[in-house]
Amino acid sequence: MKSTDIYLKLKNTGKNIFKLQDIKTLTGVEKYEYLKIYINRMIKKGLIKTIKKGLYYLADSPPSDFEIANNLYIPSYISLETALVYYGIINQVPYTITSVTLKKANMYKFNAKEYSYSHLSQSLFYPDLQKNNILIASREKTIIDTIYLASFRGYDINFDEWDLSDIDMVKLKTIASTIEIKAFSNLFYSLFK
Repeated sequence: MKSTDIYLKLKNTGKNIFKLQDIKTLTGVEKYEYLKIYINRMIKKGLIKTIKKGLYYLADSPPSDFEIANNLYIPSYISLETALVYYGIINQVPYTITSVTLKKANMYKFNAKEYSYSHLSQSLFYPDLQKNNILIASREKTIIDTIYLASFRGYDINFDEWDLSDIDMVKLKTIASTIEIKAFSNLFYSLFK
């Protein structure tokens, strides 16, 4: 099988980002050494590019920052400052694409951007929206994640600058009521009396 045939198969999947396992599934090639040869040929021909070891994208279909963030560190979803900006809750443009994960906190750099991952416990980790195959917290869950992490990190939230006009306050308070952690509750209810 030619590397251009594999490239066309990858393109037909509709995915922009893929792993070695995806190529293995598409081609039926079992040996890792042969898969690496195909990948190296596609890279040399400019058909694919590397995000990190074992993670690639189609050169003619660059993925969005959110797609990259969702795939760099799995499981994860977009939240915190990035989602606050996305929803228009704050208007500062963050340099870092922020996500939350079940794994330990981590940071990656790719194409002059930073991708930051903050740890959330299993009980709080759930992306409640999926938009265009991107896992992202809803407006309300983004606020909860931000307040939760701020309550443990001890940093101030500049709450006066937040635009809460599109926030479903009932949903926000319902989510908050499920979190029985004193530090979170104290901060949340000081902001939302």
